[in-house]
Amino acid sequence: MEKSDIDKIALVGECKFKNEKIDKGVYETLLRRSGVIAGKYHVKKLLFFSLSGYTEWFRELKNEAVVLFTLEDMYDEKKQMRLVQEYGIELEIEQG
Repeated sequence: MEKSDIDKIALVGECKFKNEKIDKGVYETLLRRSGVIAGKYHVKKLLFFSLSGYTEWFRELKNEAVVLFTLEDMYDEKKQMRLVQEYGIELEIEQG
């Protein structure tokens, strides 16, 4: 069964739970990796999840396809709803 063009959309993401901010290098690596599937899928969004935040470079980045999430965002009910509504992603966070 052939999928239509609308069905060939991908969300690509990177999670970094380290004590250092995500920088331009992580963005470039994800962009390069997403190119592997670009022939079959339209990469609609690049999602980043970070424990320690992002470098100044990300604040200056003007790319609507990039979506940044912090640890605080993952515990925020409104931000969780955004993930579900806009991207179909549900977080399951275990609190211990």
